[in-house]
Amino acid sequence: MRVTMLDGKSALTDYKPDMKIQEFRRVVEQLTGVKTYDQRLVCQGTRIQSDQKYVVLRDFAAVGPGSTIHVMKLFNRFAGIAAISGLVPGAKLDQHQNVAGSEYDLGLDDAFTDLVVVVGDFMDSQSERADLLAGGWTAALKGKGFTVTHTTTEADFIRALPSANVAWIISAARTTPSQAFLEAVLDHHKMGRGLMLWGDNAPFYRHANAVLSRLPAGLCKTQLQGDYRGDQILRIGSSTTKGQFGAHFITTGVENFHEGITICHPEPVDTKWTVLGLNTQGKPNVIYFSGAPQQGQIVVDCGFTKLCRGWWEKAAGTPRYVTNCTCWLAVSESVWGN
Repeated sequence: MRVTMLDGKSALTDYKPDMKIQEFRRVVEQLTGVKTYDQRLVCQGTRIQSDQKYVVLRDFAAVGPGSTIHVMKLFNRFAGIAAISGLVPGAKLDQHQNVAGSEYDLGLDDAFTDLVVVVGDFMDSQSERADLLAGGWTAALKGKGFTVTHTTTEADFIRALPSANVAWIISAARTTPSQAFLEAVLDHHKMGRGLMLWGDNAPFYRHANAVLSRLPAGLCKTQLQGDYRGDQILRIGSSTTKGQFGAHFITTGVENFHEGITICHPEPVDTKWTVLGLNTQGKPNVIYFSGAPQQGQIVVDCGFTKLCRGWWEKAAGTPRYVTNCTCWLAVSESVWGN
């Protein structure tokens, strides 16, 4: 097989049909210098990415002894660094003092063109849904290349979910999720695919809590609760300090981050979750799970109001944070572990 970079450089490697995708990524890193988590591998229009369905090279019909594997990068050079402004002399800052420009996001523009985000929008009223849809998140995700499928019923969400690399679930206040919905979400998680759970002030976390309670041990004891006003800015610093958050891939380029308008918090934080930061009340604001075999990554956000019209435009760090989360969730946990 030939492994080719966009700059035209290429190298040859043996085709081993039973080689695991994770192992093949390590070979590609040795040949090209591109980190395993930063690789977008494409062969004849087919993306090579592992999950529970695609495990070894033979699982991809397009790949064979004479194949050419094209290697492209997914992420910008500052991936995982929040405080970028001090590293780039003369960098322009936005109104919230975050470095300006999509080149400082986690994901490269148009790098995720063959990936799908399925959004389950379970807001209870048409006016709430209109405010949500008028936010800029759909355009932001499309700017990274994602195809966005927006659904408003559980039936439509379940039908669309098999196509999803990442699933968003925006919780309702009054609707009780069905067993069929919960089983479909759990199957998605077991496939090793990403999940973004959005909650807000009580009672806008019914779907999130129902999903959380069905997750595997180490995750399932956590529930969202609380109803209080946030509307403050969190600063980069320590994940254990009130009003601050820590550095992670999902905070790439984010030094100042709006906590949400009316918010909730997770309690208790089960053993396998990691707290990204604490809100201005000293409660966890965002938690994440980095994945495990047969368990995709998860991000839980406690203030989805930031997605809505009127807040998306003026909330510090929101567009970058939202695309960063989705780009991180789109990459298999097995890659991050290498």
